[in-house]
Amino acid sequence: MTHDEFMHRESEDDSISLSNNTFSKNFTDNLIKKNLKISPAYWELLNGNYEIIAKRDVKRFISSKGDEFKKFLLFIPKIINKEFMNDKLLLKLSNDYHDHELLKIYIKTSFPPQKTADKINKIEDEVFFLDNHEILNNLEISVEF
Repeated sequence: MTHDEFMHRESEDDSISLSNNTFSKNFTDNLIKKNLKISPAYWELLNGNYEIIAKRDVKRFISSKGDEFKKFLLFIPKIINKEFMNDKLLLKLSNDYHDHELLKIYIKTSFPPQKTADKINKIEDEVFFLDNHEILNNLEISVEF
């Protein structure tokens, strides 16, 4: 199999096709399986960006969300890493005070609280202008010191 054939092959379950430009629109669209499933390549990218706690629960939750939510989970680490360059990101399913399930991104940092708050504000200014209720209602960014 040539390099080009390998880069454009389909997986065993026909869920993805790989591309040379890993952040192209077609690539991210192909990472996300239709019918509420997650491709192995998408899951691998998530694992590369986050330490995932209770993987089965997180996978179930993400699988039930739409494509924009799934794409956002791949996009947000780039924004967070601008402010928290060497800090670890945890992805964990949690419940809010109404017992509504939501996905939390925890930033494990050693920055002092005031500096951390300033950095979180910059992140929120950059990404939470979104008019996507699925993302805003099902995702939260928190900090762990």
